[in-house]
Amino acid sequence: MYKIILLSLLFCANLVAQNSFNIEQYYYKINKNVFLCDGIENTISDAERKKLIVTLDNKNGYIKAKPRVGDLQIALFKNKTLKKDFVLVNLTCGAGCMCNTLVFYEAIADGNLKPTSSLFPNDEIDKENQKWQKQLNTDELFTAIVLPQFGTLIKVINDDNGEHLYNLKWNGSAFLVQQK
Repeated sequence: MYKIILLSLLFCANLVAQNSFNIEQYYYKINKNVFLCDGIENTISDAERKKLIVTLDNKNGYIKAKPRVGDLQIALFKNKTLKKDFVLVNLTCGAGCMCNTLVFYEAIADGNLKPTSSLFPNDEIDKENQKWQKQLNTDELFTAIVLPQFGTLIKVINDDNGEHLYNLKWNGSAFLVQQK
């Protein structure tokens, strides 16, 4: 009886280990188009991706990389209730740049990533942006996000001047608008 329990525990531990991926492993699964926005080339190897990494923090689920165009941030957000990993990919290259990209991925059991709908509360974000437009007395407001290396608080900034406007806080299952 004890052997069966021990074997069951070892099997379960092995399954958990197989389904645990870190941000670096997810990084190599991200669609290549994020790295190749300028269209000069159409392939990028894992070795080339590795050379682009400026900051690698597996412990906190964060990568900062420097592709040919813009700055790339990747952050891991865990939904512990559903036991799902979400990977946010944020490529910024300035207001109006066609390469600006924000992609949400859901990790599936084999470690691959599938695009998923926005995890942001878009209606609340629209209201917050409208409030800031009025406060700043502007017809257009271009915002950008800064993914966190530490914690789960995403900063939303004015893309024109870098002013911190508000936050998006991960509560373990969803993002919520939060004042700074």
